[in-house]
Amino acid sequence: MTESALKCALIVDDSQTARHVLGKVLERHRIKVEMAGSAEDALNYLAASRPDVIFMDHLMPGMDGFQAVRAIKNNPATATIPIMMYTSQAGELYVSQARALGAVGVLPKQIKPVQVVDTLKSLNLISPLETDSDSVEAEDKTEIIPEADVSQTLADVERMMEPADWGELHTWFEQMLRHHQDALRTDIEASVARLLKESATEQDELASSSQTGVFRKESSVLQGLNVTTLLIVALTLFAVMFFWLYLNTQETWRAMYEQNVQLLNTVEAERASVRANQETDKARVSTQTANSLRSIIRELEWQMNADSTYGAGDIPFGDARLDVIERLVGTLRAVGFTGVVQLNSHVGDFCYVQTDDGGWMPGAADLLISNCDKFGLGAENALVQSAQQSVAFANYVAALDGDESAIIRIVVNPLGDTSPVLIYPERSPGSTAGEWNRIAQQNNRVQVLLLADAAIEPQSAEIF
Repeated sequence: MTESALKCALIVDDSQTARHVLGKVLERHRIKVEMAGSAEDALNYLAASRPDVIFMDHLMPGMDGFQAVRAIKNNPATATIPIMMYTSQAGELYVSQARALGAVGVLPKQIKPVQVVDTLKSLNLISPLETDSDSVEAEDKTEIIPEADVSQTLADVERMMEPADWGELHTWFEQMLRHHQDALRTDIEASVARLLKESATEQDELASSSQTGVFRKESSVLQGLNVTTLLIVALTLFAVMFFWLYLNTQETWRAMYEQNVQLLNTVEAERASVRANQETDKARVSTQTANSLRSIIRELEWQMNADSTYGAGDIPFGDARLDVIERLVGTLRAVGFTGVVQLNSHVGDFCYVQTDDGGWMPGAADLLISNCDKFGLGAENALVQSAQQSVAFANYVAALDGDESAIIRIVVNPLGDTSPVLIYPERSPGSTAGEWNRIAQQNNRVQVLLLADAAIEPQSAEIF
C-alpha cells in the first residue's frame, strides 16, 4: 500500500507522551499519524489538510476539546471529518455531551488494543476482518535521546544558585525550572521510546500466544506509562509549590528576625539600665548599712564598757560575765555583725592589808594609805588573775572556736596590771585607802572591743 493510500489520523493532545502512545498503536495498523499539541495548532493544520479521523483530547491549555469540536463542526470544509474524543474523562453524561457536539464517541486514554481495533473498524479505517494480531510493526522512527549528564546538570544548578542578591532569586529559579524541565522531558521521551520499542519486541515474541495475554500485557505497559507521567507531574507541581512557599516565607522570616533582634536589643538595654540602677541602689544601701552597723557597734562597745568592772576578789571571766557575753553575741548576730569580740582583762592594784590567817584583803576606806601592807598582786600574779575563767565560760569560748561556720569569734586577751585605764594618785601622807581603791576598782575591769571583718559585708539591714 502506497503512502498516499494510507488512512490519516490527526491526534490533538497537549501531552507528548499521550500523542506518541496512541500514534504507535495507529501506525501498527498502517495508519499515517499527524500530531498537534493544541486545538489552535489543529485548526491551523485543518486549514490545509483533511485527515480521515481526528482524536481530540479534552483538557488542553487555551481552547479545550469541546470548543475545538464545535469549531470543526461549524466549518463546512471540516464538518464531515469524524472526531473521536481521546481523553481520561468518563461517564454517560460526558459521552452524551461529546456526541451532542458532533463527536462520534469517546476513546479512553487507558486504551486496550481491542478498543483501538473496534474504533478503527467503526470508522472504516481498517478492514472489518482485521485483528490486532494482523497489524504490522511500523518502523520505529523514534529517536532515543541520550540521557542528560547528571553531574553537569547539578553543576549548572549550583552555578545558578551562586549569586547572593535576593532580588535575582526569581530569575535563577526560572532558569533552574527550565533546565530541569528540559532534562525531564528528555528523560521521559527516552523512557517512552525504550518502553515502546521493548513492547514491540515482546509483541513479536509473543505473537503465538493467546490474544488475551497480549492485550493484558499492552494494557499493563500503557497503564504504567500513565501512572509514571502522573507521578512526575505531581512531584514537579509539589516542588514548584514548595519552592514558591519557601521564597514567600523567607521575607517574612527575615522581617520577623529583624524585629526580634531589635526587640532583644531593647530588652537588653532595659536590663542593663535596671542592673546599673540596682548596682547603684545596692552600693547606696550597702554604704548606709555599713555606716549604720558601725554606729551600732560603737554604741554596743560603749554600753559594754560603761560598767565592766568586777570585784577585787572575783575572777574576770566568771558566770556573770558569760551571761553578758552571750547576750552581746546574740545582738551582734541579729544586726549581721561578723568578726571578733576581743575581751581585754585588766587587774587593779588595790591597797591590801594582811589578815590574821595570812590572806589579803582590800584596806578599809578610812585607812591611811601609809598603813597599806602592799599595793597590787605583783606583775606575774596579776597576769594570772586576769586570765581566770569559769568552766562554763571556757566551754562557751571553746565551742565558738571549734565551729567553722561561726561568724563571730571570741578572743580573751589577759593584760594583768600593765595597762591601767585611770592613773593612780600620788601616795601622800593624808590619802586614804578608800581614795586609792576607787581608782583600782575602775582599773579592775574587762574591756570589750568589737572588730568587724572588713572583707565581709553586713548580712542584714532588718535593724533599721
